[in-house]
Amino acid sequence: MLVVLADAGFWIGLYDPRDDTRLRDLSLRCADKLIQQTNMKIILPWPIMYEILDTRCVKDPAKKKALEDNLRRFPVIRLDDSPYRERALEETLGTERPISLADMVVRKILLDRSVRIDHLLSFNIRDFSDAV
Repeated sequence: MLVVLADAGFWIGLYDPRDDTRLRDLSLRCADKLIQQTNMKIILPWPIMYEILDTRCVKDPAKKKALEDNLRRFPVIRLDDSPYRERALEETLGTERPISLADMVVRKILLDRSVRIDHLLSFNIRDFSDAV
């Protein structure tokens, strides 16, 4: 079983590239490769769900439908982030490094050796490079 943690940029690129065709193309290429995997799961932490189901998405029926369709295309595991929240909040507020709370939670998940993650799918590798 291949386990992939997919960051928000991947999902957003599939439904709302914000006029960035490069992001959309990269997301589509990654999605095509993931679909070819027969024994794969995608970890989707709740903070990533909050990022992708933002106001911009839910106010646009086409974007919301595209996201919903893409979430159904993949075998997704919604990962409870409660074990990571407090420490991530402390570190987000207590560091000069500009990392969002959602990304800090993802970092905590990546650093948790009890959570199996084979690959990180992110277009924001600077925030995670030292955690993988």
